[in-house]
Amino acid sequence: RSQFNRALAKSQPGSTFKPFLYAAAVDRGYTAGSTIVCEPVSYREPGGADYRPRDFQGDYHYRPFTLKEALYTSDNVVAVKLNHQVGPAVAASYAQRLGVESEIRPYLSLPLGTSEVTPLEMARAFGTLANKGIKAEPYYIEKVVDSTGRTLEEHRSGFEQVLDEKTAYIITDMLTAVLGPGGTAAGV
Repeated sequence: RSQFNRALAKSQPGSTFKPFLYAAAVDRGYTAGSTIVCEPVSYREPGGADYRPRDFQGDYHYRPFTLKEALYTSDNVVAVKLNHQVGPAVAASYAQRLGVESEIRPYLSLPLGTSEVTPLEMARAFGTLANKGIKAEPYYIEKVVDSTGRTLEEHRSGFEQVLDEKTAYIITDMLTAVLGPGGTAAGV
């Protein structure tokens, strides 16, 4: 009912950014069973301030999480610790490789969705995971024909393998647990 284009409007994606970090980690030798402890941690930020990530409820679990469990429960502390280990610039580059074109700031809080992106970029990036690591370029108009049926213009998506098929499978498998018991979308 409005002229506002929600597909191209930028907003913070929140935890939907986490799978890009996890893909970078898997490519660097981490597995779905690798563990990181959810406990208080502090990082010195430029300018002298300390950054202390917390989970959504503002508390800590004080136990190890497998990467799969951390992803399906959307554990923020584990994600920030993993981002520190992998490197924020690496996580940012994976998001862009998979289809995010907006500027991504390589901060420790990146997997919590602190860089603004469009829903179309997120759909393309998640589509790359679902498509076995093959990125498809989206287009809006498939075909234009005149009144006689003659094709005036036609578009086809370009395809590019940007992520190892095995990594895409592992991340997609990890994400299916989001719908299971304990997952962030279990009640959906």
